Amino acid sequence: MPARLQICTLLVLTAGLGSFWIGPVFGATIVCGGTVTSSITLGHDLSCNGTYGLILGSDGITLDCAGHTISGNGNHPSAGITIANREGVTVKNCVVSNFGDGFELFNSSFNLLMDNKAINNFVSGFYLSSSFDSTMKSTGNMLKGNIAIGNGNGNYGGGGYDLFVARSTTLIGNTAIGNGGRIGSGLYIGNGFSIDASSGTVTGNVADANGWDGFFIGGSSSLTLSDNTASHNGNNGFDLVESTSNSVINNRAFMNNFFGFFFDGGSPGNIITNNTANSNNSPGSGFGDSTRGAGTLGTGNVYVDNKCVGRPSEFGQQGLC
Repeated sequence: MPARLQICTLLVLTAGLGSFWIGPVFGATIVCGGTVTSSITLGHDLSCNGTYGLILGSDGITLDCAGHTISGNGNHPSAGITIANREGVTVKNCVVSNFGDGFELFNSSFNLLMDNKAINNFVSGFYLSSSFDSTMKSTGNMLKGNIAIGNGNGNYGGGGYDLFVARSTTLIGNTAIGNGGRIGSGLYIGNGFSIDASSGTVTGNVADANGWDGFFIGGSSSLTLSDNTASHNGNNGFDLVESTSNSVINNRAFMNNFFGFFFDGGSPGNIITNNTANSNNSPGSGFGDSTRGAGTLGTGNVYVDNKCVGRPSEFGQQGLC
């Protein structure tokens, strides 16, 4: 198990209630490093000096932080809120800052992270992973309405939302701003959203002013990316690497430092429809495609009704928009 997931089972302390509860507890008093085993509403901020903020230790429970902050002291590896080997957990209205990872899910399925904020964590704001040998899967998780700001600016890389070996994941209405500012070196480092997934939906999300890509889609298939916006990012707005059979629909990329949309040579079989690339910078352009095949203009992908505004496509890609 990775070092960031070496979890110590500790005790939740509540005012006169002991370690376990029946039903939700409102305004609960708990301590850093606690394992939460029943639904609670957090009643105060937590300032933590150890490796973990809170650990979600039962299936089907809800942690509602009610806007309270869980802050760390900059230790790495560490995590503000950890969900490992769980199903049906909800975490909402939490603010997590100054940990290695803000929110960490490992080998956990059908969980919901909603209306949370990850601010200035050293690696990832939101980190979701299956086991690295793929023997256990993170499936059917949803991230909705979350905000990641200034994560991945330490010495360890990372970014706003880092999802690895995920299946049927939904990201809807999330925001990534200014993540990966110190290390913008590509692939899974310094991106607003880094997604390695099979199937799933990524819709209505915003990536602005991140150190590398707004949306990095690597090793992914059968995703629907729709109605997302990537702007002012250090590399590409949308960057697909070794990713096939995805639908890229109604997205907008503007004022990114390189391409608005880029598909590497290992990313054929995608359908790119009704997207807009506006004023992305030289030497990039609106759309770049290194694939080869029987698709549009000899690429391996199909382009339909896309638009370039402010700069034409370059490097032989005229006609993709």
